[in-house]
Amino acid sequence: MKYLLEKASTMFVVSGIVKIAAGIVICLWPIDDFTPLVYLFGVPAIVQGIVHVLKAVQYREIFYNWVTLLMQGLVYLVDGLIVVSYPGVTPAFLMVAIALTWLITGGMMVMMSVQLNKESQKETGLLMSGLLSILAGVYLLINLDRQVYVLLWVLVIYSFLVGILNIIFGVTAGRWGLSYSDDYIE
Repeated sequence: MKYLLEKASTMFVVSGIVKIAAGIVICLWPIDDFTPLVYLFGVPAIVQGIVHVLKAVQYREIFYNWVTLLMQGLVYLVDGLIVVSYPGVTPAFLMVAIALTWLITGGMMVMMSVQLNKESQKETGLLMSGLLSILAGVYLLINLDRQVYVLLWVLVIYSFLVGILNIIFGVTAGRWGLSYSDDYIE
């Protein structure tokens, strides 16, 4: 797993930048109605999905763990496409879609972190990112009756925190290099 994540480290940096950019746009966008939120979640999800899928496919013949990246990318991509395809969705539907995306991808990040730990590569950034995603997803699911502005603040906080953690993880993973040549074949 560590070699795959080292090779795909730019994916985490791009994902982090996309998340932070989405958070900034949400903060600056004068939201008078709900429709812009659909696109402010859907478009970054589609971009992240495409980046994840491309990296997974790029390394499919080298690493057996590529399916994890593919599944994470497909979750982002499918959810983003569903949300953008139906811009008239209700706030509750959008919150459930976002929450499920965060729960599933957060769970995958935790699993990747556990696998890295088994490979003697302790990485707390990926674990924290996964746990924050799960917590934010659970928060949204149990607060479906809240107003859109609650969703906005959760989106902004999530975007900044997880975006920063993804960038840090991507930069860290990119530096791993081939220093682990003793166990290079997974």
